[in-house]
Amino acid sequence: MKIKLLSKSLIPFKYSTALPNCFTVELMVHALEFHNSSNSDIKIKEISLTLVRGKNRVHTQYLTQGILKEEIRKFSTQINKSIKHFPPSVEIWLSRSAKTLNPVMTTTSLRPSSRVVIGNQFLSLRNIMPTKLVVEVLYAEGSKNKTVSRSFPLRERSLKNSYCLPLRGTAWGLLGPTAGTSHHRQAASQEFGYDFLLFDEKGKICKGKGLKNEDYFCFKKPILAPADGIVLVASDGMEENQKLGDVPPLSKDKISKFGLLHALAGNIIIIKHKNNEYSFLAHCAYNSIKVKIGDKVKKGQRLALLGNTGNSTAPHLHYHLMDGPDFLVSRSLPITFDNIKPYPWSEEEVFQFWDVRDPMVTTN
Repeated sequence: MKIKLLSKSLIPFKYSTALPNCFTVELMVHALEFHNSSNSDIKIKEISLTLVRGKNRVHTQYLTQGILKEEIRKFSTQINKSIKHFPPSVEIWLSRSAKTLNPVMTTTSLRPSSRVVIGNQFLSLRNIMPTKLVVEVLYAEGSKNKTVSRSFPLRERSLKNSYCLPLRGTAWGLLGPTAGTSHHRQAASQEFGYDFLLFDEKGKICKGKGLKNEDYFCFKKPILAPADGIVLVASDGMEENQKLGDVPPLSKDKISKFGLLHALAGNIIIIKHKNNEYSFLAHCAYNSIKVKIGDKVKKGQRLALLGNTGNSTAPHLHYHLMDGPDFLVSRSLPITFDNIKPYPWSEEEVFQFWDVRDPMVTTN
C-alpha cells in the first residue's frame, strides 16, 4: 500500500481569534491517493489523519466503516467524472495538471495496482502549530490486518511582500478562509481566497431584496492594486449577470468567446509581484478595467470597478494570492492586509460569534 498526496501542497492556516492570546490552526487536506501496490486484493478498513508537533500527537481524525466507504465513493467518483468530462475542475481542486491522473476505484476493496481517493479532510487545532501530518491506513490482505503510514511535513507560510486591502472604506466583510470549510477552502487553487462585500451601518449588504446589481452597496466601488507589480492578465468585455442568486451556465459558446478562465471568473486582472507572488482579482465590472497587459502598477492604484461577472451570484470582489501566474494549477497562499483594522463589534457580538464569524474590517 502506497500513500500519495495528490494536491500540490499542504499549507496550515493560522489566525488569531477574538479571545486574548489565542489562535486557531486549520488544515485542509485536499486529496490523498491510496494505491494497492501488492499482488493481492486488499480491503481498506480505517484511515486516520494525525497532526503532530515534535514527537507529540496532538489531534487525530478517523475515517471508519460507513464514513470511510462514503468518502471514498464520493471523491473517487468526483475525480473520475472530472477527468472524463471537465479536467480543469480537477486542476482547480488540486492545483496541479490533470494530465497524469488516471481513473480510480470507488470502493474500499482494491485489486492489485488499483487506487482510491479521499478528499477535503478538514482538521482544526487551538493554540498549537503542528509540524507534520501522519496518514495511517489499516487494511486487510487475505486473513491478515496490516498498517502503513506516511508523514507529510507542515510549514507555516510567510508572506514575502506587503499587501493592502484592494478596496477602501467601511465596513468590508471578508468572506474567506476563516469560514472553515467554505467553498474557497475546497479547492487548493483558491483555498485562501476572499469574497468582499460592503455592509452599511445596519449590517445590510444591499437595498431591499437586492434584485438588481445597483442595489448592492459594493457595486462599482473602485478596485485597487494590493501591491506594486506588473499586469499579466487584464480581460474585460463580459457584461454583468442580471439574474441575481443564480450562477450563470458555463456554456461551450461562452468558453469559445472568452476562454475558460475569463468565462469562469468574469472580467479579471492578474498581477505579478516580487518574489513570485501573484494577485488574482475576479468579477470586475463590465468595461471598467483601466490597465493593460505589461503595465506597471503601484500599491493602491485604481485598477477597475467591482462587478458581477462570470461565476458569480451577486456583486462582489473575489481576491486571492497565488504562487504562480496560472489560476488552474497555481497554489493559493495565505495573505494578510497591512491597512485594515477590525470593524468595532459590540461586546455582545464578540461573545456570540468568537472567531467563527467572518471578519468585518475598515481600511486605515
